[in-house]
Amino acid sequence: MLQANDINGALLLIFITGVLLFLYSIYCGKKLLLEPDKKISIVYSIINYIAQVLQWYFFGYGFTYCSGIDADLGAQKLEFLFNIGFTSNFAMSIHTNDTYFLKINLFALFVVIALFDILDEQKEIRKQNEEIDATSTLPANP
Repeated sequence: MLQANDINGALLLIFITGVLLFLYSIYCGKKLLLEPDKKISIVYSIINYIAQVLQWYFFGYGFTYCSGIDADLGAQKLEFLFNIGFTSNFAMSIHTNDTYFLKINLFALFVVIALFDILDEQKEIRKQNEEIDATSTLPANP
């Protein structure tokens, strides 16, 4: 954005989208650390990592977002790619002539799967606690 001669609506949209995604990522991490009830924090984090799973560019439009670890597996032109890095990046393309690519962030996919598993465990723990509470409040049979 600093290298652009003029700032138009599309460029401003791209800039605001990138800033909001990184702020959302920070917000998700803060909620995970500080909230006593982790359910909604886990859901927010799942949404954040789902946005990071698929990176693509086709027909002049593209989207790449990673906040933290990037382990990409994909194809660019006719080449298969694998890349690992500790990085935070955002790129959104509108009406450009970039190279076609499709990548999957394996780390983000792993985190999404792990978060869904943790969410299921949280549900089981809540269900067990509710059953214990229900049985402990029953009156004793004389």
